[in-house]
This record gives sequence, structure tokens and C-alpha cells, in this order.
Amino acid sequence: SSALSMYSGVLEWAVGELGAERIVFGSDTPGYCAAAQKARVVYADIPQDAKRAILFGNATRFLGLKEP
Repeated sequence: SSALSMYSGVLEWAVGELGAERIVFGSDTPGYCAAAQKARVVYADIPQDAKRAILFGNATRFLGLKEP
């Protein structure tokens, strides 16, 4: 998230350049609406597995947790 994420195509660019496995979702709450920040990922033009990684999988892996 952040002000830059409001520009169209930023997440798609980041996934293409860095790979979804290097991006972790952050809401920037209370500075931004968490639901709106999540929607930027949910509605991005990226594969479903990239969305899952960004919203959940990468943080789970980084923190050493098991996925349900």
C-alpha cells in the first residue's frame, strides 16, 4: 500500500519486475482504509496464485507459520 499504490498498474509492474514471492500485503492502517488497500490486490491484473501469495502466503512463509 501507500500513496503510490493508488496509481494504476503499480502492483502489476512490481509483480512482473520483482515476482509476487517478494511482495507482502500491508494496509497502512490507520492512514488508509484497509478494505480499499486489499481491493487493490484482489482486483489487480495478476494471477490468482500471486494474489494469494501477496495477501497471505508470503507473510506466512516469512513468519514461519503453517498454512491452514
